[in-house]
Amino acid sequence: MRIHIPLGSIAATDIDTETGLHFFGLVLFGGLTFLMSYVTLKSRWAKKLLEGDPVIVIKEGKILENNLRKRRFNVDQIMHLLREKDVFDVSQVQFAILENDGSLSVMRKPEHQQLTPKSLSQPRKKPEVPMELVVDGQIIYENLRVLGKSGRWLMDELKKRQVKSLRDVFTFLWKATAPCMWTGAGTSIDKYCPRTGGMHFPGSEQPNRRKGGNPTMAQLRDIMTTQVAAVSPQDNVYQAANLMKQHNVGMIPVVENGQLRGVITDRDLVIRGIADKKPNSQQVADVMTNAPVTGTPDMSVDEAARLMAQHQIRRLPVVENGQLVGVVSIGDLAVRQPFADEAGHALSNISEPSRPVM
Repeated sequence: MRIHIPLGSIAATDIDTETGLHFFGLVLFGGLTFLMSYVTLKSRWAKKLLEGDPVIVIKEGKILENNLRKRRFNVDQIMHLLREKDVFDVSQVQFAILENDGSLSVMRKPEHQQLTPKSLSQPRKKPEVPMELVVDGQIIYENLRVLGKSGRWLMDELKKRQVKSLRDVFTFLWKATAPCMWTGAGTSIDKYCPRTGGMHFPGSEQPNRRKGGNPTMAQLRDIMTTQVAAVSPQDNVYQAANLMKQHNVGMIPVVENGQLRGVITDRDLVIRGIADKKPNSQQVADVMTNAPVTGTPDMSVDEAARLMAQHQIRRLPVVENGQLVGVVSIGDLAVRQPFADEAGHALSNISEPSRPVM
């Protein structure tokens, strides 16, 4: 509930009219405004009465009609707010929360969330909405009931985090995978906010970031694909194209007697094989890329990521003594290692790792 009274209607007065009452009204209005702000800040009950609470209106793709009616919203209004968030299908929504100001906060289901290098480095988990259990030293019993927990359980959880008094807790957000707490006693946030649960706050370091540029890390031999589909220089370009389609890859190594002679990419096929329409362009040797960029099995993952970013390539052949021993893709770096941002940001698209068989 919000009340808007123009200040001018209180402050403006005729110069011939006694101003005492108008001045008193202005002071009274300012005092009431300050008092309401203070009360809603200190009392959650008053805040709920005057401003209301955010309400979950969509859960796991289903609209919660009872919660809609509590906020006097209808389905058409919710669908309009969803479209403003570029969501046109309710089934794609894990949670949607109607905020106090009438806006809608939307959390998509994992399979409908936008892919990023960071998200590729982590297994997809069912998303959770953190619940406030303590706010400004006050227990939110309603949320405890939703979780099926008791006040004693909450105090035990706080004791595990070395909290002696509720007055020391600014807020306690509960998430099964990553409970997190801010205290008002100068306690480090990192002490109570685990970084492994996917809940991070400004000022906390990112996980697995290395300093100094010379860390110990995985090598390409640890993550490369060893069973690689390949063609020979004498093969037909259509064989190479079919292999790319079959294995959903954009690059095929060209191998002769185990030695890497080059690579043929989907770009090679389009630009050199089809666009030029050369009479002899049907052999792989005529359209392949000679002397491709390669890595070695003992090359570090970071070094490979920088190399791929520098040359704008998505797949890196791994060669040992001239022999092709594997291939590493951007997808391999992103999915298996949490430190592939260099390559991921350099390329517009990220390919997922594949396992073609020779």
